[in-house]
Amino acid sequence: MSAPLVIAIIIFIVWMLMGAMYGFQHKNVFLFWKKQKKDIDIILFYWLAPLIIFLCVRGAIILGEHREAGQRATEVAQQIDQMFKKQEYEKFPALLTMMEAAQTRLNELNIFLVELSLGQSNIDETVRKKLELLESEKLNSDYFNNARSMILQVSQEKTFESVEEIEKSIKKTQDAIDKLQKITTQSKIYSKAQGLLNQGNKNLIELGTFLEREKINKTYYDNVTRSSDLLVASTKSRFLKISELESALAQISKMIFDLNQIIGSNSIFTEMAQTRLTSYVKDESELRQLILQEQEKQKTCSVAPEKCTLPPTFQFSTFKDSKELYLTKTRSSRVGECLCPYDIKASGETCGESSAYYREGGDAPVCYALEPSAR
Repeated sequence: MSAPLVIAIIIFIVWMLMGAMYGFQHKNVFLFWKKQKKDIDIILFYWLAPLIIFLCVRGAIILGEHREAGQRATEVAQQIDQMFKKQEYEKFPALLTMMEAAQTRLNELNIFLVELSLGQSNIDETVRKKLELLESEKLNSDYFNNARSMILQVSQEKTFESVEEIEKSIKKTQDAIDKLQKITTQSKIYSKAQGLLNQGNKNLIELGTFLEREKINKTYYDNVTRSSDLLVASTKSRFLKISELESALAQISKMIFDLNQIIGSNSIFTEMAQTRLTSYVKDESELRQLILQEQEKQKTCSVAPEKCTLPPTFQFSTFKDSKELYLTKTRSSRVGECLCPYDIKASGETCGESSAYYREGGDAPVCYALEPSAR
């Protein structure tokens, strides 16, 4: 209960008590009962005067409350206009809460009394339009801030570990672009959104180009590893003819060419390609020397048959690298069995070359996904 209303009630009670005392003193009137007709004016005075005063005070209080609510709504509407002029979009949430509270308060009051107390009209319509505008701009601001955060995050991702990471960045950028495209042309932040949208589209094009290039590099790398594993498996512990050595040399040279293509493009596969390239260059050099030796031996074979020996075997230096570093394991490591190189001995050491996989004779266990099922 407000202070003016309490005061009015106290005055009303005091007034009634004073009237009662007056009636007792004159013994001819007690506010609502009279002995003489002329006392009717006294009764009316004592009844109507406090009632009129009470109604006036209460009316003033009501008008004051309506005026306060109307002024609050008007102030918030003015703050919204100032916010748009100064582009203080971070104040959207707070102003939206304030405007919603003002709208709720106006709905509880008589809007006619609000306008009467302020001496103006259409306050409710103004507040309603401001509230709609603010709600719309709050949504646009959320779209803008979320999109800006995603685009900034993608821009800071300067290195990628895999094609999948590039695809995730592309999806994130596309999501940001979709949010920016939802901002209407009537929005106050439309021009800023368009600038951010242009940056997002530029990033999307760059990422798309990068992805296509890395897909090509991945194809190169996958082909190299597959060819290498098949070549190693097919030539391991076999006597090779010159034609087989020359074929292996051609394959090694092709793989070196593909790896150089990857390294030259500064790819995410560059480090892995560089590791393989070192082994392949070594294999290529050794193969060339072996072929030359075999060709010289073939020349002297018809003259001195005693110098003819069995064709050579060739152990690729890439064998261990391709199996242990790059191929997908067919299962997890086991302790004590030593079937595969990555199994663990009872002592805690890796089985490595002491595993059944490396033993000569018979079928070795299939330990890697990309190798042939029979070796």
